[in-house]
Amino acid sequence: MPKASPPYRSALTIAISYALLSTLWILFSDTLVQQWSTDSDAAMTLQRYKGLLFVLISALYLFYVSLRFLRDLDHSRKRLGSYAVKLDNLLQRLPEGLFEVSSEGKVLLHNRHLSTLLALGEEDLHGHSIWPLLPECDATDYLRDKVSHLLSGAPTLPRPVLLPMPDQRILELTWGPLQDASQQLRGWFGVIVDISARVRQQDQLTLHASVFDNASEGHLICTDEGRILAANSACQTLLEADEPLLGQAVSPLIAASWPSFSALLREVGGVGEWQGECELEPLNHQRLPVNLRLRQIELSQISGYCYLLTFSDLRTLKQSEQRISRLTQYDPLTGLPNRQQLEQFMATYLQAETGTSCTLCYLDIDRYRQLRDNLGPQAGNQLVRIMARRLSNALSDDDLLFRYGDDDFIVLLRFVGDREEQVIKRAEALRLCSLHPISLQGMDVHLSLSQGLSRFPQDGDSLDSLLQKAMLAQSQVRAEGGNGYYLYNLSRSHEAMTPIRLENDLRQSIGTDELYPVFQPQVDLCTGAVTGMELLARWCHPQDGPVPPLRFIPLAEESELIDQLSIHLLRKAIAYWPAWQAISPAPMTLSFNLAPALLLRDAFLHFLNEEQENGRISPQWLRFEITENRFIDDSAVLARLYHLNRQGYAIIMDDFGTGYSSLGRLKDLPLQALKIDRTFVHDALQSTNDQAIIISTLSLATHLGLDVIAEGVETTEQAEWLRQQGCPKAQGYLYSAPLPADQLGGYLQQQLRLNTSCAQPE
Repeated sequence: MPKASPPYRSALTIAISYALLSTLWILFSDTLVQQWSTDSDAAMTLQRYKGLLFVLISALYLFYVSLRFLRDLDHSRKRLGSYAVKLDNLLQRLPEGLFEVSSEGKVLLHNRHLSTLLALGEEDLHGHSIWPLLPECDATDYLRDKVSHLLSGAPTLPRPVLLPMPDQRILELTWGPLQDASQQLRGWFGVIVDISARVRQQDQLTLHASVFDNASEGHLICTDEGRILAANSACQTLLEADEPLLGQAVSPLIAASWPSFSALLREVGGVGEWQGECELEPLNHQRLPVNLRLRQIELSQISGYCYLLTFSDLRTLKQSEQRISRLTQYDPLTGLPNRQQLEQFMATYLQAETGTSCTLCYLDIDRYRQLRDNLGPQAGNQLVRIMARRLSNALSDDDLLFRYGDDDFIVLLRFVGDREEQVIKRAEALRLCSLHPISLQGMDVHLSLSQGLSRFPQDGDSLDSLLQKAMLAQSQVRAEGGNGYYLYNLSRSHEAMTPIRLENDLRQSIGTDELYPVFQPQVDLCTGAVTGMELLARWCHPQDGPVPPLRFIPLAEESELIDQLSIHLLRKAIAYWPAWQAISPAPMTLSFNLAPALLLRDAFLHFLNEEQENGRISPQWLRFEITENRFIDDSAVLARLYHLNRQGYAIIMDDFGTGYSSLGRLKDLPLQALKIDRTFVHDALQSTNDQAIIISTLSLATHLGLDVIAEGVETTEQAEWLRQQGCPKAQGYLYSAPLPADQLGGYLQQQLRLNTSCAQPE
């Protein structure tokens, strides 16, 4: 027997209860009639009353049953109506579009959002054919075909289809069959979802993943516990990882810099972003220098944070820095530390070695220029290399050797104490090492050295002061024929060379003809025309004769005579300038070396303003040369320099490439031109390093819009090479030595006639 449904059970219960009640009534009522009736008439009367009473009871029972049924039915209807309202509200509030379609393709049921998704407004779609409502596309045709197969009874696997809308939205339609209680197919249903945002997000994720994986830098994503979640191919390659990094710990990779990933997070202080250099420890090779960028990414309140680590390989950059450092700090000819490294070393050494002593020895090769001119530049370079090697071999492990110029060397004798005999012993060893003849071009060349020595701290507490004293002592050795040495405080002419006397004599010479300017022309490398000149100071002492500028210019700065000296020289120059300018067919410029101390003197700036107002000086032709490492750390001097530049005066950086941070601070100086130092020009034809520095300087100047002048040009080969590299101007003994004012006019006229004759056709 099939299991009864709840309505059947209820009806059966009512029938059984009624039958039971009727049976009990009949049995019980018949017994009472028999007991209470005395005759047949009484029995008949009781039977009638019994029947009427049974009818009444049956009516009451049926009334009760019907009332209860109707009440339950009404309650069920209300509950069903409430459920229907709730279901309808739920369906209407769903973001998806829901619909039911009959087997004829008519919409039987739908929610409001379906009209919105299909861009049909608030239109009621009931009874409409579903196919015109869907966009015309291949996906709709595919769906129509699949539904036809489904309704025809063919086995069909419903699959979602994507519907592209005209407004660039993308809808996803999920569909399936609808069956009645007898499992008969009566239509189909559909659920439409707007997946445009999801598709765009997926496209964005795909794009980001592509960028992430194809980035040239190594990218790695890890949890806040340091467990790797993702790593791109560049990271795999950078770390030379044979296995995927997913799931591995970050801590072993950064162990060279931090003991753990949490230690890294503690060091950066929980900031959102951090960047710095560190070393990685890949499994397959030695430590790897990288630039690390760490960024914190917030995922969600549940997931917390993750971290993006970006690694930039610094190996190539470090190698380039080492090569550049080698080029800028070491002499390419001898391999010795150069002037720049000497200045850097002494700046720290003299401060760190307070309380100790050392000796600075300035030396050069006697008759070097004569030997080089007679034997050629190649032989001259070979002499310098051999002498550098001999000096290195003669020094102890504690001593340091630097190449300072063409044939100039600086030896720093450390740990010699205060005993002069130790200093003299070292100087004698240097002298003896140079005396062995050198075989060059089939002949023996005999060399010797002139040495001047000064001691720290007795003779000075800076490189400039020690070098000045050593040069003073060396000049006495040269005056006596060379091949010797003098300690500054043992020099025979110490009294004559004292700075106090020099200062007094310099003060008296200012305003006289003992101090006079000389002018070295600057020429155009393409045309040979004179484009300008550099003003240089000369002092002819009445007793000692010519005094090198290296001796009296620093003294003028220290004694605050530099403004008087500069004004004196400029006044003499501007007196001749109109006549010289009249000779030249094109405007010329006059370059004047500007000392930092001079810029801080109000008298000099007042002189410039006054002469400019009177028309005797013009920023159109007067230019100022500076040496960068003397200006770079003084904000007051830089402010005055900018003031001059705003007035129209051009600023030229002298000795470019020898300053300790020329490239790094070039942007901080108001420059219009660069002068390539003579040390690079001198060996440019033999040294690829010097060539690289000159070519780089020319390229840099071109990109920055700066003019360039090459100093120290002494041969036509040097000039031709510079011209081929694009250097516009040059200055040096090839064109002229520095000329006094009374000879410069004749030189300009001679050059003008020479250029004119060369320009005329034959």
